[in-house]
Amino acid sequence: MGLGLELRGLTKDGHEVEIEISLSPVEFDAQLTLAAVRDVSERKRLEEQARQAEKAQEEVRRRDEVLAVASHELRGPVGVVQLQLGVLQRTAGDTIHELTGMMERMRKVESNARHLARLVDDLLDMRQLQGGTLPLQAEEADLAELTRDAVERVREPVERTGATLTLLAPVAVRGRWDPIRIEQVVTNLVANAAKFGQGKPIVVEVESEGDRARITVTDQGIGIATRDLERIFERFERVAPSSGGLGLGLYIARQIVLAHGGRILVRSAVGSGATFTVELPRETRSA
Repeated sequence: MGLGLELRGLTKDGHEVEIEISLSPVEFDAQLTLAAVRDVSERKRLEEQARQAEKAQEEVRRRDEVLAVASHELRGPVGVVQLQLGVLQRTAGDTIHELTGMMERMRKVESNARHLARLVDDLLDMRQLQGGTLPLQAEEADLAELTRDAVERVREPVERTGATLTLLAPVAVRGRWDPIRIEQVVTNLVANAAKFGQGKPIVVEVESEGDRARITVTDQGIGIATRDLERIFERFERVAPSSGGLGLGLYIARQIVLAHGGRILVRSAVGSGATFTVELPRETRSA
């Protein structure tokens, strides 16, 4: 039986190359072994090129997939906005019935416009992250207040799912963070909880411990399988293929938290809901 080794060697002119050494015992003499030395640098280079090409193809496939999903996701809200605006233009009346109908249509327009804005923001953030930059504008802020503002901003659409949304933030938690980005994290986590929460209660809690601050978002929904707990933070990944969205919310939330020098953890099991915990240092420098 032969033995193969892959090593690095030097040519006569001092260039480093990759070599493959094959050792084979001679059948008629147990004391002899044949050694064959081959320069495999070119083969290794071609293999690496093939790997890079395959990786590039996978990136293109995933990009095309997200663009297809984005087109589908954007088409729905745009159609609703156009339809409702057309109806509003045709139904300018002053009866209670007509005014009630107009208010409901305006609510649908506002909801879909908010959805469109969120999709566009996610795509823009993804583009920034692909460029390796996620600028932060850190300033003195109260994490409890930032979280409260974010929760109130999404309370109405969340509670329309039948869920109750409770905030536990009894004391101020002071520190330096990017307020817009932190509110974006909270919004994404609460929206995710509402999407998979099956209309059950959602609890958001803000607390601090020493030089660290913590935001926890807990739902009682469908939960996440253990094998998917890490995957859900990747680009374009969704807990359920039919869940809608671009699969960017948790990815962007994690990147924002990492940019602050923090971390985001998830604890969950199928059928037992999920708890997302954001841990942040109290001091964040602008980038």
